[in-house]
Amino acid sequence: MLKIIIPTMMLLPTVWLSKNTTMWINSTSHSLMIALISFTYLNKLDITNMNYSLNFSSDSLSSPLLILTTWLLPLMIIASQNHLKNETETRKKLYVTLLVLLQMSLILTFSVTEMILFYILFETTLIPTLIIITRWGNQTERMKAGLYFLFYTLIGSLPLLISLIYLQTQLGSLNFLLFNYYKLSIYPNWSNKLMWLACIMAFMIKLPLYGLHLWLPKAHVEAPIAGSMVLAAILLKLGGYGMMRVCQLLEPLTSYMAYPFILLSLWGMIMTSSMCLRQTDLKALIAYSSVSHMALVIIAILIQTPWSFMGATSLMIAHGLTSSLLFCLANSNYERTHSRTMLLTRGLQMLFPLMGMWWIIASLTNLALPPTINLIGELLIIMSTFSWNHFTIILTGLNVLITALYSLYMLISTQRGKPPYHIHNMPPTFTRENTLMTLHIIPLLLLILNPKIILGNLY
Repeated sequence: MLKIIIPTMMLLPTVWLSKNTTMWINSTSHSLMIALISFTYLNKLDITNMNYSLNFSSDSLSSPLLILTTWLLPLMIIASQNHLKNETETRKKLYVTLLVLLQMSLILTFSVTEMILFYILFETTLIPTLIIITRWGNQTERMKAGLYFLFYTLIGSLPLLISLIYLQTQLGSLNFLLFNYYKLSIYPNWSNKLMWLACIMAFMIKLPLYGLHLWLPKAHVEAPIAGSMVLAAILLKLGGYGMMRVCQLLEPLTSYMAYPFILLSLWGMIMTSSMCLRQTDLKALIAYSSVSHMALVIIAILIQTPWSFMGATSLMIAHGLTSSLLFCLANSNYERTHSRTMLLTRGLQMLFPLMGMWWIIASLTNLALPPTINLIGELLIIMSTFSWNHFTIILTGLNVLITALYSLYMLISTQRGKPPYHIHNMPPTFTRENTLMTLHIIPLLLLILNPKIILGNLY
């Protein structure tokens, strides 16, 4: 644990003591080294968990998410360079400092075993994200987006704190590792139903559940590139991770209470996918597609079968890399055309053929084409929901069809056609951008060779 936390802490003096000319290369290479060190967790996934101390350990559910967190920091730093080129040196360093603090809080959140400490660290991730959205966002709407983001998450998670304090007094300890040994008598009376709702809703808002997702498109659209990447790739996964942990504790009641939420997610999945078909804003389209994919994760976690859990963990990792890649591509378009409206960015494939290839790969990954890891996640979830109820195949099948439609619509409307007249004097794609896209795509394609390393502890 310390071999990741201490180098991450040392990133702060590295950033502040570097000269302006070497700050980007120093922070990128240092954070990439941390990401490579974190790969050692993959060797130990066969053991049920690795205990670092009384309150920190990682198992085969949290290790892939930990590695994804460390892998994303160098990518965020690479992606942000052009966005910050007109800022002062102090503000550039402050931006990277916030990203490093966010990574530290995320690493601790994914490796903690005590539930109340998990809650505290879960809330800590809000602060750097909020500052990144409200200070470095592009438009005036960013303050409203930050407000939505803060209050949705805070109001959703306060009932969780109350129910955790109640459970702490009942059980004496809220350690994840002991959950399977507790015998909680949770009968389906109204007070226990309220407690179940209080525990689950905080994570459902974070994921987000359809109906409680209104903060997400705003936050994604208004955030700078690194904010969008970390929101889509990691912060949404905190919700799924928390739900998987809490469902162990609330076990007899979850199967009874899950029906309305599974139905809402099945319906919301179709609705948000359909919304993607009529979006004009590129970032909003990618944000709504995240809601649609996360609805599948909610369904899988609430069904609570080994297959559905494996599907949920693999889809979380796959979606983290795919949505981050799509936001990077949308940002590279925006930096050249200064518009996120898809009608105004047509025909870019003629100007940037290599970037067009990245767009094709990203779109096909988004619609879960083999040989990407997205396919395994979606197949496992669709099969487990079909086993749960045969009628769900109509909705999940329809969702797969609409996902293919909006992914190809996004590809065609940005890459094909005749370029508009206002597009001229476009800078070429940089090696930095091509490296960024490659570092997203390589894990997506390589994970298909050995997917069991991200399928959680149920394989």
